[in-house]
Amino acid sequence: MIVYSARRQLFRVPLLLNKQINIIVGAAMTSQRSWYSTNQQWLDITSKSDWEKVFSGRKLIVNVLAEHVFEHLTYEQAKIALNFIKIHMCSGGNIRIAVPDGYHPDEIYLAHVGIAG
Repeated sequence: MIVYSARRQLFRVPLLLNKQINIIVGAAMTSQRSWYSTNQQWLDITSKSDWEKVFSGRKLIVNVLAEHVFEHLTYEQAKIALNFIKIHMCSGGNIRIAVPDGYHPDEIYLAHVGIAG
């Protein structure tokens, strides 16, 4: 998708300058001012090689937002992803993980938070 490619190019600028950044992992079409949106196509959060390609071992991440991402991972994949985030996160950094409430009784809510909701 062209938007994902454009985001990847924008993401390279602060990395080239070794600037600290805020990222949204698995962003799809989500974007926020002062945050860099990533997508699985070029930053699979469970892939060591993707993290190395993007960050080259540097600790540049200040904050991470992961909404509707971790519920798609196994327990082991989640541990791997969190470890990679930790490796590349600045001291004192934060991560926000939000997952939908699959036990919510409202079917409209469930349809809204589901895939393509």
